[in-house]
Amino acid sequence: MRANVYVRHSFFSAVQFGSVGDYRLWAGDGWLHDNDDKQHTWAGHVAKLRFKIDFIKHDLLLDIDMIPHVARGVEQELYVFINGAFVAFWPILNAGVQSARIETTFLQPGDWLMTFLMPKAICPRDLGVSQDQRTLGVAFRSLSLSQAK
Repeated sequence: MRANVYVRHSFFSAVQFGSVGDYRLWAGDGWLHDNDDKQHTWAGHVAKLRFKIDFIKHDLLLDIDMIPHVARGVEQELYVFINGAFVAFWPILNAGVQSARIETTFLQPGDWLMTFLMPKAICPRDLGVSQDQRTLGVAFRSLSLSQAK
């Protein structure tokens, strides 16, 4: 993991998660890496991505393809922050893509820290549904930033 290394991220390509994905280039703390899971990567209460943005002229569109950990009626929620500024919130009831427009007034070029907060992440073992001891919030499949239209 390269938590303190910033890597340039192209707006028009997607970050792929899972053991065959490239997300580790940008991964900070909070990701539950699993070499046997090729399709997605779980995150607990907090997970972070670090990258560099050289310039911003237009609003951005953030798309995240994800799967919520659902157990005993707990509905996952995802809050997204960029450099500490709140940019998106979704209740995650089903697997799929969530999108949010991010206005340029909140963004500056340079090093970015994208933080994902999942306050309702839960441990399956604590609920008695499996022996999995990880705290699970949302499984990420892909993430992209592109110019909003």
